[in-house]
Amino acid sequence: MEEGSLLQEALNAVQKTREDGYDGTNKLVIDIYLLNQDELDRCQYFQTLASICKDINVTFSAKNRDYPWFSGGEGPTFAFRVEERVPHLRAYCWYGSSIADEWTAVAAMIEISRDRQLENCAVEMWDSDDGEGIPLLLIESAMALPRWVDEIGPAACKHRCWLVDGEILLIQPNLTGSQTNNIKSQLSLSKALQHLHESTCVEKLARKALQVVEKRLAPYLGFGGKTTATTTSENHRSAVLLPRQVAYLLENIPSMCQCAVASFEQNSYLRKPPGDQIEFHDLVWTTQRMGKTSYAILRNLTSQHWPSLEGEGSIPAVYKSVEVNRMKRMCQMESTPHLKYALQLGIRITAGLEYMINFSPKQKTHDNTPSFGAEELILKYWTSLDVACGGDGAWLRDAWLAGPNNSPVNLSNLIACPIESIDLKPSYRFPKTHRQKDVKKIVKENLRKKQRKEHDFIVPSSDEVDDESWMQIKSIEENYDDTILPRLDEEGTPGNAEEQVDELLGNFKSFVSGKSDIEGIASGTKEPSTMKDIDDGSLDIDPKLVLSLLHKVLNSTPEEIQNLTTEDDDIELYFGKDDSSLEDGSENDDIDEPNKMKALMEAMDLELNLESIGKDIVDGDEVCDEKLVEEAGVISNLLESLEASEGAAGPVRNIIGEMK
Repeated sequence: MEEGSLLQEALNAVQKTREDGYDGTNKLVIDIYLLNQDELDRCQYFQTLASICKDINVTFSAKNRDYPWFSGGEGPTFAFRVEERVPHLRAYCWYGSSIADEWTAVAAMIEISRDRQLENCAVEMWDSDDGEGIPLLLIESAMALPRWVDEIGPAACKHRCWLVDGEILLIQPNLTGSQTNNIKSQLSLSKALQHLHESTCVEKLARKALQVVEKRLAPYLGFGGKTTATTTSENHRSAVLLPRQVAYLLENIPSMCQCAVASFEQNSYLRKPPGDQIEFHDLVWTTQRMGKTSYAILRNLTSQHWPSLEGEGSIPAVYKSVEVNRMKRMCQMESTPHLKYALQLGIRITAGLEYMINFSPKQKTHDNTPSFGAEELILKYWTSLDVACGGDGAWLRDAWLAGPNNSPVNLSNLIACPIESIDLKPSYRFPKTHRQKDVKKIVKENLRKKQRKEHDFIVPSSDEVDDESWMQIKSIEENYDDTILPRLDEEGTPGNAEEQVDELLGNFKSFVSGKSDIEGIASGTKEPSTMKDIDDGSLDIDPKLVLSLLHKVLNSTPEEIQNLTTEDDDIELYFGKDDSSLEDGSENDDIDEPNKMKALMEAMDLELNLESIGKDIVDGDEVCDEKLVEEAGVISNLLESLEASEGAAGPVRNIIGEMK
């Protein structure tokens, strides 16, 4: 790879991110910074950010209330964090195999920013797979960005793309002085926030690039007023047979079903079905709502340990029992097709929960962080954050010791505000309702919990279950009609999209089969009158045949070229004699060329000097002596031309080559 390649820089950035603690899960990172940081002291700064954190978590959850996040849990949650001595809020969207989660989060943040709910704030978003700090929106609109973006490279684009008051802003590089040093130098976070606050070196995202971003985000939740429709289209309801204790767990925490599917996907390829944590008995009927991506994975995932649901052995041995066999027969009844996979789906969800209990994700720090109260939060964690910003934490200790009635500092928002290093681990999916608890602990607690009042679970009807027609793979023609044609119509091009495609194909056919304005000489040993598909001097060329013949010629030896034929047409119709007379050592053929020329000239002179020419027949038409005399004059002129060129390359020599 050539030095200075943008691809190489991007790969290096990804490698550095992995070495710095990449957790192996696809995630979107969202950071929120205050722009008026110079106008606030550290105490005010902390309290303002904590208040924003409380409000943004409520707003974000409300906007995406019914959205099925692939990783489950409560979706992206903002928490307090310090980087480069700058306090800010950070949220992670662990989107895993569902790219829709990432764009749903981006669309929701743009809507929240447009609604002026983040005044004096700047939002930065990037994907961990692209490299730390590489702006996601720049990558999406890469084909419509200013030239300087390509000149500085991806690494120097860090902190140059921001979302402020609903506008996507770019911070231009400083091109004065030594361009090389200025262009390649990265922009610091504090300098970027200063540019945004003072509106210096800032430009809005170009209209063309903005259209690319808006088109990408339009189908997703919370963008363009399509919240309800999009939320409904992303969900799938399915009948599922579950152990009663698991059914109660998912009834109390519905999003735990998504967590179970994500866990099943991560572990099913390498690990055998567990079957040792949850007894698969006392089965009850339930209707589970999950994302379409999650359902497709649950329904179609196969591995060495988990065969297809359609084949034999779809039920692992550890889950088999008399009750399971009875339920299996019930699911296979023709009168209830909507229950066909209920048993296997329940087994896979249960296995996902067991995988969660047995195999917790690895963490670099705080693997066994115990629960702690408000005092430890303030005196230990919040004080350490203040020290990271350059303070000593004294104002926090004084406010805590003075108490809520005697201190001017309100610590309630700080106590309620999540901390990134504690509450935003990959396994902590419920930081709002179950703080300082990972999913493993939540599952164990709820499985052991005794229900106050047991109730019956009713078999779901066909109206309560969604059909799987959206999972059917369409043919190329159907995809063309459903995807390509509507997209062409949306681009605003004149006329109907189907008519435009027909016109394009018609123009191509006209170009291939039409007669060229440039006249040429037909080559080959056969006369035009013997060639097929000739009408008024024009040749109707079949492009498929030409491409097929060309492919055969390019992949054939000289000996094979002479024998190449097709079912309907001889290759000699398309290639002259010289084209098929390629042999090894052909470069030495020119050695005897003068002798050949001399012999040919003598033969022609002999023919012209015959005393009796007589008559000849050509294509059934009589040719008189005057015609022969005229042709003899033409040949004489050609011989003079050949003699003048002394046998060098020229038109006569080319014609003679055709006559061999």
